[in-house]
Amino acid sequence: MIRLQIVAEGHAEERFCKRMLIPHLAQFEVFANVSMIETSTRHRRPDIHFKGGFVTYSHLRKDVLRFVRGDSAEDFRVTTFVDFFHIPSDMPGYSTMPSFGADAQIRHLETALAADIGDARFLPYIQKHEFEAFLFVDMARLVELYPGHEAKVDRIKRTANGVPPEDVNGGNDTSPSNRIISEFREYERNKPKSVDVLEGIGLNQIRSACPHFDGWVRQMESLNAMR
Repeated sequence: MIRLQIVAEGHAEERFCKRMLIPHLAQFEVFANVSMIETSTRHRRPDIHFKGGFVTYSHLRKDVLRFVRGDSAEDFRVTTFVDFFHIPSDMPGYSTMPSFGADAQIRHLETALAADIGDARFLPYIQKHEFEAFLFVDMARLVELYPGHEAKVDRIKRTANGVPPEDVNGGNDTSPSNRIISEFREYERNKPKSVDVLEGIGLNQIRSACPHFDGWVRQMESLNAMR
């Protein structure tokens, strides 16, 4: 048995883990919990914690170290679930990151992140490029969130023009989430609802279309075999 702590970037990632990823991993005797990055506490009320968002590496580092230092057991692991898009510039390895090639850049950052934490039980994962890439596995299903707006959904789908979901990116206006927001402004306030759509797509289909994500899931599935 392996106990796994997932440190997630935001509400959508947390909900995805709780509803899709954690139940799946339990089949492999990997029993996971998920928490969002803690960004701050209220000055006069240290019992009030603010969570969600990834604007500085120090917040992520503090959470990861709190978990790895708080549990020294051999059967315990910690992993991350954060986006590559708009990743903070104070991330380990950011200044020496390859100048192009998202796969190489992400591998470089994950390696540097592992070295900075310095615990073999830590499994860094950076999502390529953004959580919303999963929706591009079957973009037509987005109409389940926005019934009657098939034309808008189709326009979003056509912007990807057959590009693999994890490669859908291009900048501040053309990242996966911003392609959706360009047609549905309200999506920005309701991102966790996207998990309802992803449940319909299914974990297997998402994995088949998203090889970087699939590699992370395979790593977690095999944790017991690696002991």
